[in-house]
Amino acid sequence: MPREIGFAVVGLGMGRHHCKAIQAAPGARLVAVCDLDEERLRPAAQEYGCRAYAAVEELLGDDQVEVVNIATPSGTHTALGVRCVAAGKHLIVEK
Repeated sequence: MPREIGFAVVGLGMGRHHCKAIQAAPGARLVAVCDLDEERLRPAAQEYGCRAYAAVEELLGDDQVEVVNIATPSGTHTALGVRCVAAGKHLIVEK
């Protein structure tokens, strides 16, 4: 059996759609979600059965997160992307 790849989604507005897609993808496993808004964060983590992070720095320290899917407002993509890559994570960015 091939191993699963651990994904995280940052930004749970449009990112909720990405969570569903990750869960449906063979070989992918949603291990974490991240959002500054607690009203979005906790329910999403509970719905998808994954860890919740309010800070990207904490998420980047999670060894099970291999791919970070950024679904935040467009003005934040570059800074978040650079931090993810510097932490050794693969990156998918929602435009």
